[in-house]
Amino acid sequence: MQIKNLFALVGCILLLLAAVLFVHLATTTEDYSRYNIQWNGTSVLFERAGDLGAVTITDLDDLDAYPHSRLLLIAPGAAFDDEAIARYRDYVEAGSTLVLADDFGTANQLLAGLGSTIRIQDGNLSSMDAEYSNPHTVLAYRSANSTLTEGVEIVVMNRPASLTGGEILLETSILSFVDTDGDLHIDADETLGKHGVVAYERIGEGDLFVLADPSLFINGMLTLGSVRDNQQFVQNILEGNETLLIDLTNSETTSGSAVTSLLAAVKSTTIIKIILICTVLLLVAYAFRRNIL
Repeated sequence: MQIKNLFALVGCILLLLAAVLFVHLATTTEDYSRYNIQWNGTSVLFERAGDLGAVTITDLDDLDAYPHSRLLLIAPGAAFDDEAIARYRDYVEAGSTLVLADDFGTANQLLAGLGSTIRIQDGNLSSMDAEYSNPHTVLAYRSANSTLTEGVEIVVMNRPASLTGGEILLETSILSFVDTDGDLHIDADETLGKHGVVAYERIGEGDLFVLADPSLFINGMLTLGSVRDNQQFVQNILEGNETLLIDLTNSETTSGSAVTSLLAAVKSTTIIKIILICTVLLLVAYAFRRNIL
């Protein structure tokens, strides 16, 4: 084999290795990350939302361009400053819808700023009425009608928190309890009872929905198939009559390194995908033509 042919072969191999590295770097394993293709990521959600024409919001000032829209905020990761709270309040009061999913209580500050009575309660909600015989996979039942619960009777939750205030749309059965010690069993100091996990409240001219389980949107939950009515519930959120916006200004879905974000952006650009594929195919064709491969 001639030296120049050897160099060409090495070049092809390096290019293929670079492609593998590209895919590897463009993913992460962080919870809720849109770049995470594993069970705990939200890559499936963002793909589905993208197919529906959803718009990602990276600056709250951009909300002004989408009146009477629906904003989905999943797993807020930091405290909300006064300016951000004011922007959310103006957005909802003017007639838009906010769908807020949180189980750590980070969103309580925002809920208070919106003038909402809904609060996310601290503690791990478990139930003897659960899916897969796992107390963490709590079953929630429709308790009121709304656009989010249309066609929905039972939803499987995954380690949810509980909610108070507002109008409860989904609630657990009476066989549920806050597992304060994490032993998965009801103890003497723990009480059985119903707990709200999805709530609604009217704020000004707009609507507020609070979900006490952001993991409803992770890949593992979205790919469970026909389990209960989870697919319908998420579909109701994504396919409302309003323009769908996904909030990235304060969400764990943005977690991942700067390199991951950049590479994922490149990977999602169709023209760049085409160029990369064509380049690889041309190099492979050249290698075969020169009898290198």
